[in-house]
Amino acid sequence: MISRILFVVIASCLLVSCGKSESISYEISVEIETPLGVRKGIAVRKIMHRFPPNLPSIGESKARLEMVGEAVVVDLGDQPSVYALLVGRDRSRQQSNWGMWALLHEQNPGIGDSIELWPNSPKTSAPRFEDLVPMFVMFTDEGVPETVTEVDPDDMSEVFGAGTRLKRISVKETNKRPTDGIERRLPWLDNYPERRLDRDYKVSSSPTLPQWLWNLDFKR
Repeated sequence: MISRILFVVIASCLLVSCGKSESISYEISVEIETPLGVRKGIAVRKIMHRFPPNLPSIGESKARLEMVGEAVVVDLGDQPSVYALLVGRDRSRQQSNWGMWALLHEQNPGIGDSIELWPNSPKTSAPRFEDLVPMFVMFTDEGVPETVTEVDPDDMSEVFGAGTRLKRISVKETNKRPTDGIERRLPWLDNYPERRLDRDYKVSSSPTLPQWLWNLDFKR
């Protein structure tokens, strides 16, 4: 009996030792120009790249990325706040994470050195960092998740009036801990990350924005 327990312990240790993980934390900054001046929001996020143990005899799984962090909140004063989500503007949840991971490793900027995501330069039909630009949304009532509305980063004046535009998005590697506390602004966020913003959502081939968005698009 003791030898069997010892075998299980050794096998578990091998599983842990053969698998590995890497992580990187980054700060994302969003600046919006308004008639009253530039408004800025910052969030720190952490991406963990986990590799499975290399033991074919018991099966393999693919490497995966996990994100910890929350949306960037830009307070526009007398206008509704803008949220830069954890999902890309192209509605890709994983591609934005993989793209950010690849970008930070490819550029290898070092702690504190910024990488500009916006404005995309040069501005072409396929700008370099287009797939890393987050989805922007606002709420007509932050206490009611179903009132979410998408904001076009190319034309924020359409929603907020003349003189309002997205000025800058930048990221930089950091040693800071992921930011926390967005649920104080959005009290309906809870411990169910895959809960839809539309609490009465039923399966649909063409969901509305609140039916498509999840809590995890705001916080993970």
